[in-house]
Amino acid sequence: MGKRLQTVAALGCMKTLLMIFNFLFFVIGLAILVLGVYSKVQLYVYMELMANYYTHTPYIMIAIGAFIVLLGVGGCFCTIKGNSYLLYAYSVILFIIFIAELSAGISAYIFKGKIYTAFEDGLNIASNNYGQDPAASTDEAMDHMQKTLHCCGIKKYSDWLNTTYGSPGQVPESCCIDQANTTCIRTGFVGTSADITTTIYVKGCHKEVVSFVDENIGIIAGAATGFAFLQLLGCVLALAVAKVIANKVRYESMEE
Repeated sequence: MGKRLQTVAALGCMKTLLMIFNFLFFVIGLAILVLGVYSKVQLYVYMELMANYYTHTPYIMIAIGAFIVLLGVGGCFCTIKGNSYLLYAYSVILFIIFIAELSAGISAYIFKGKIYTAFEDGLNIASNNYGQDPAASTDEAMDHMQKTLHCCGIKKYSDWLNTTYGSPGQVPESCCIDQANTTCIRTGFVGTSADITTTIYVKGCHKEVVSFVDENIGIIAGAATGFAFLQLLGCVLALAVAKVIANKVRYESMEE
């Protein structure tokens, strides 16, 4: 009888811990879902400036977030139901997610150099095609980036002078520091040494993007790795609960 009480107490404690994990899993999945929606609504302008941008990337994040949310709900159901087979299956899925997320965290470090290159190539293409098609989404993306990051051109503002749009000696209006200032000096840069640092941004956008990635890549990769090990903890916990339930069922059947 004492052994049964110990088993029931241990099972109740582990189930509580697993329910807490499932709740955290649900919240994290919801955060990824929101991030995917945010990427689609707000960050797409930056993604479009990457040479190797895939338009379905935000949708993948939304799908992953939705899957994790559903899995978190499913984990709660498995825990409440107390079915060892369901919990074993749940732990296998968590282990697969652990491997995938750990790989994603490592890849973030390995491929960050390719991100820089893809962004530089994309900026070159966008600036060379700027103004050719008024309806082009990359024009809007370039303007948004220059206004938001307070930059102009790829490496420096004069990069615009080597493009079709800037060959007359001009830069886009989005390079102006004061967008409401109609006297912003953004033309006549050929053969002039006028001080323009007070009217337009002179630092390049690529450096700003690289700085942003360098500052945040560690956080992103660390979060992905930490989340991965959280899945591993959940996997072990689900296996432990499944084993205790299986032993409890076996013990009760022997008593009968």
